[in-house]
Amino acid sequence: MATLRELKGRIGSVASSEKITGAMKMISSAKMHRAESDLRRLLPFRQQIENIIGNLLTADAEFSSPLTDERDVNSVAVAVFGSDDGLCGAYNINLFKELLAVLRGYREKFGAGVRVTVIPVGRKMVKATSKLNLPGVSVEPASGVDSKSGGDLVKDFTRH
Repeated sequence: MATLRELKGRIGSVASSEKITGAMKMISSAKMHRAESDLRRLLPFRQQIENIIGNLLTADAEFSSPLTDERDVNSVAVAVFGSDDGLCGAYNINLFKELLAVLRGYREKFGAGVRVTVIPVGRKMVKATSKLNLPGVSVEPASGVDSKSGGDLVKDFTRH
């Protein structure tokens, strides 16, 4: 049977762990609110694009563009943004499972001849996707971009 001193030690340890998890919860909540506000700022742009496309589709005028021509799909690129933070193993595993489902869907939709390039972002996602050994699938890690990169660095990467 545990002594009173041991019980007090365990209670103190649990209280300390609760403080740490409470702080982690507050930090993740703040990050989530910041991401949500960033998405809310983009909403007017999305609505404007939807209005423009809706007006183009309802107009009786004939519109042609190389972007609207229907053509066969020969190659597809998929960017997978993983996390390198601690306690994100389940998140990365779920991303990887979803990636496999997406790749399978592309095979079914476009046929076995489609070339798929997977662009993993984040050290752990690069490691997971490096083991992909599927025909027609190549992995090209985004060098210089990781899970902590800001938007400006990602924009610069996509321009190259």
